[in-house]
Amino acid sequence: MVADIARHITLLPGDVILTGTPCHSRSLEVGDTVEVEISGIGRLSSRVAAGPVPRASALGVGHAPTDSAEVRRVALGFDERVPERFKEGCRKASERQR
Repeated sequence: MVADIARHITLLPGDVILTGTPCHSRSLEVGDTVEVEISGIGRLSSRVAAGPVPRASALGVGHAPTDSAEVRRVALGFDERVPERFKEGCRKASERQR
C-alpha cells in the first residue's frame, strides 16, 4: 500500500498514512499484540492495555463506541452499500493470506 501511495505523492519523514479498518479485521482485546514492520528499518510491537475511561465520556461528551452484530457487519466491509466487486476482492485477498 505504501508503494502504491508513493507512486502518486512524495512521502516525507513523519508522514502518516491512515488506512481505515481492513476487511475481515477484528476488535482488539486487552493483551493482544499489534506489530508493524518496515523492511530494512525494523519492527514495532505493542501490547494492548486497558486504560481509564476517557474523561469526556464521564461528562457526557461524544459518543462511546458500541459493539453489535450490525456495527461489525458495517465495519468489516459486508454492508449492502459496499459494491459486490469490492467485497469479492476482499474475500480473494483474505484467501491468499491463508
